[in-house]
Amino acid sequence: MSKKGGEFEINAIDFLEKIFSELNYTVVRKRTQKSGSQDGYDDLLQIIDERFISYTIYSECKDYSTHLNYTQAIEKIPHIVSTHQHIDLLLFISPYEDFSNTNENSKVEGFYQAISDKCPVEFLTPESFIKDYFRLYPELFKKVYKDDIGKIESEDREQLLRRFEKLIFSSKNLKRIVILDEDKEKYIGKNKIREFHITRSFRKFQENDRYIIDNPEYNLDLHDYVNNSKLGVVILGNPGYGKSEELFCKAVECEG
Repeated sequence: MSKKGGEFEINAIDFLEKIFSELNYTVVRKRTQKSGSQDGYDDLLQIIDERFISYTIYSECKDYSTHLNYTQAIEKIPHIVSTHQHIDLLLFISPYEDFSNTNENSKVEGFYQAISDKCPVEFLTPESFIKDYFRLYPELFKKVYKDDIGKIESEDREQLLRRFEKLIFSSKNLKRIVILDEDKEKYIGKNKIREFHITRSFRKFQENDRYIIDNPEYNLDLHDYVNNSKLGVVILGNPGYGKSEELFCKAVECEG
């Protein structure tokens, strides 16, 4: 038997807002779909990190106490892909039941990996510790699980937050570049841009035009291009052009 999803959809988006805020992301937009919408999702949450990189997370809520099959998730994907161009993550949330598959789970996982560039998918279910994450917020825990929960110790709370962050930002889902503190000190440290450094310009591709004005992308903003690229950036140039020097300067600017 299924329950009406409206109440849990509200609880789910409140949970996501709270946990991402606690992880130092700024929530700039949230929306719960009205009943009967065919947009392919129940909740929408847009978050921004400290470098002003935006992520849009769509979630589908399954507040069921009976058997859940992966096909109930798969059938939602065409709807959301056909109506939304920018999907950073499609999150299936089920507080009571795990999704199961009549075939081997590995076959379904291969399907999700195949569509990960267009629509990354993750499941927040009992087997991925959803109940532990809801324990972070006792008032929401009581609404969802109809039970009181005591306060979590700060150390346990931090471990839960880090585990949730790793689940959401794993390599197959939201892409995020993290530089460890020891790497910052090793490769950047207290280095400064040289006093007489002349900033190089970047082009998206090589042009053979004689005049700069003939190439509209002569002066490319490297920061913007890196942030908007899903595959990363390769800088090409002849020996001595200053590729390593310019990368060093960009690293120092990012650190500052």
